Amino acid sequence: MQYQVVTSTDKNEFESKVNELVNFGWQPIGSHQVSTTQTTDVGNKVYYNNEYSQTMVKDVLHLKDEVVEILNTLKRDAEMALSGEWDCTTSEGIESFNDQIELIDQVLDKLK
Repeated sequence: MQYQVVTSTDKNEFESKVNELVNFGWQPIGSHQVSTTQTTDVGNKVYYNNEYSQTMVKDVLHLKDEVVEILNTLKRDAEMALSGEWDCTTSEGIESFNDQIELIDQVLDKLK
């Protein structure tokens, strides 16, 4: 599991960061937090600044079984190609390699 804390002093930037991570498979844990700090300038004018934070996690372990299955398929196909069990120069052979590339792309997309 991967863990990350998103922070920002700007509410819109904070929401954009959280939404972007959600689109990449991250999940917020708990609610967001807002802390307020008070500062005073030389003229004794008081300013309040908010900092927003959200804990995010990404669980990649649930993909383990699927990734192992895909890697075993790719390994079996490669072994068949190397042993000469199928001709890699035929349209079927080329199609099989294209299928392997598609499987790899699917795994990579899920891991983003």
